[in-house]
This record gives sequence, C-alpha cells and structure tokens, in this order.
Amino acid sequence: MTTHSPWRGLGAVGLRLADVAARYVLAYLAAWLAVGLTTPRVTDSWQDPSEFPSRGALVLEHLGFALDMVWVIAVPSVLISWLCALFGERTGTAFRARLAGLLLLPLWFLLFASTAHMLLFLALGHLVFALVVMPVPLMPAHGSR
Repeated sequence: MTTHSPWRGLGAVGLRLADVAARYVLAYLAAWLAVGLTTPRVTDSWQDPSEFPSRGALVLEHLGFALDMVWVIAVPSVLISWLCALFGERTGTAFRARLAGLLLLPLWFLLFASTAHMLLFLALGHLVFALVVMPVPLMPAHGSR
C-alpha cells in the first residue's frame, strides 16, 4: 500500500471515531458518577441508621444502572456524535450547538420519570461532551497532508 492509499485514510477515520467513542464513554461515566455521589440517601424514620446504604453502595448502584442504560442512552449518543462528525460541514460553534441539542434526544424518557436529579447531571454531561470534549474538526483539512 502506498501512503496515499484509501485504506490508510479509512484507518485514520476509524481511529478518530474510536477516540470520539472513548471520550464520550468517559463523559458518560463522569455524569453517572456525579449522579451517584450527589444522590441523597433515602432515610426512613423507622430504619436503624446502620442499615442506611453507604455512599459507596449508592455510587455502585448508579454505575450499575449506567451499564443497564448503555443501549438506551450511550449507544444512540455515540452514533449521533459519529454522524454529526462525519457528515457535518461546519466545525465551530454551529457544529457544537447542533450536536449539543441532538445529544439531548436520547434523554427524553427521563422527562417522564421522577428523576430530575439524574436528568440534570446526564444533560450536563452530554452538554460538556458536545461543547468541550468532542474533537472538532474530526478530520483534518484535505490540504494538510
């Protein structure tokens, strides 16, 4: 293969898409960690205080829930990010704003649950990913070889 082979370009695209997915996974886990760390412990007046779940148990419970929600939230969000990065023509604030709005779509079902706290942190995680963490432009300009 030569240095200008189309397969070489395909490998570069694959590496950049993997980088986007890895960055999203870190943002997703950080958002769920924030949910777990800030969720108040449910306390009943009749319970013994030693029976309350520990903070570590709550964080692990929320991280387990995050794994359950991967197919509903994370996979569509990564696909949206990839599609915007591959087919979007703009790269500045317009791209980031459009991506931020589209990344809120997988969170729609949380509007109907009593999970405002969870929705807030997951929405903030998606916005931070779109506005700060997402590498833009995904592909370098054609003349920069």
